[in-house]
Amino acid sequence: MSIISFGSNFMVLDGDAKVMKSLPKGTFHVTFSPMSGYGLEKLESEFVIPETQHVFGRRDSKVDMIEDSYKDSDRSVGVMLTGEKGIGKTLFSRMVATRMRKHNMPTIIVDGMSIGDASGLANFLDTLPDDVVIMFDEYEKVFNEEKQNALLGLFDGTSVNKRMYIITANNTYKLNDYIKGRPGRFLFDIKFNFLNDKDVEEYLNYYIPDISESELGFAKKLASIYDLNYDMLNALVRMHKIGYSFLESIETLNLGLKNSDEKSRKTFAVDFTIKDKHTGEVTKESGTFNMDMLEVLSESTGNKYFRLHSNKYGYDSTVTYAYLQEAGDSYIAVNPEFIPDEDETDVKSNQLEVSVIAKPKPVVGVDSRLTNLSKTYGYE
Repeated sequence: MSIISFGSNFMVLDGDAKVMKSLPKGTFHVTFSPMSGYGLEKLESEFVIPETQHVFGRRDSKVDMIEDSYKDSDRSVGVMLTGEKGIGKTLFSRMVATRMRKHNMPTIIVDGMSIGDASGLANFLDTLPDDVVIMFDEYEKVFNEEKQNALLGLFDGTSVNKRMYIITANNTYKLNDYIKGRPGRFLFDIKFNFLNDKDVEEYLNYYIPDISESELGFAKKLASIYDLNYDMLNALVRMHKIGYSFLESIETLNLGLKNSDEKSRKTFAVDFTIKDKHTGEVTKESGTFNMDMLEVLSESTGNKYFRLHSNKYGYDSTVTYAYLQEAGDSYIAVNPEFIPDEDETDVKSNQLEVSVIAKPKPVVGVDSRLTNLSKTYGYE
């Protein structure tokens, strides 16, 4: 048994206790218990990259920039990594953590299991020593708007503490507006895009050194038709090694491939009507919105929400929120809500009645492009 005193408080612990003035090297996980509050648990598995692991994407120069900025700074540095799933955001954060380990900086992981009260979490993290890397994976998924607001003060560059904060996010529109475009809180915003032909070539040459010129050419061209990530390439390589062609795998595997033609990909034609209940004035607007704006915000109901801007009531900040329900070949918005800009005090949300119809624009030529590509590179 050990007894630790701090001020007028005493804590009784089972086993031996050791008092440290700094955290040792290693990877720690933030824990939470309603009884004992927040704490740190040292993990056996490290959040760093083994020297033998090959890293794709040629991002070493960005790691250099992050390291140099931290060494030169007298305050905290924030790193925001945004983009689609499977493109390498978590791997890049491990690259940064590995580099900062050379400066004796431990890594602290914050995830969904770490959350009690967000304000309490922020207070706990702010008691940690300087020179630590604090990592928030899938930040916008784990922390809703209210919790993100509670954490803003932690990231402020005006703090006397000096730490490195890293967050990863798939859906940037779910991120708090007060961290976007605010280098005082997050100095870096590194975007991860779908793979291009050079990324595909680098990956396949590494894992299939004897790949034929025809097979490599076919795979590289796929990046111009589909949105590819490293998870997909890994599946294609795995099946190729046991004798299946890339075309056979594409037609069979659960890859979730999407057309990458930006002019037609995931785009909807939208007509929406705003009626002022007091004056009877009706405003009709049309436009397009990208399917990227649709996300499942409530996994329990599966409702898919979208946001639309109204030119009449403030294009930059006025947004219509609703979720879509299938109606034949179209979607209609169920219970849409119009939210005016905060400065527009003369317009109230309950004063406006909104209706929306969204029709998907057809995706043209994907199958024919794949067929022609397969013939070009010798597939039957």
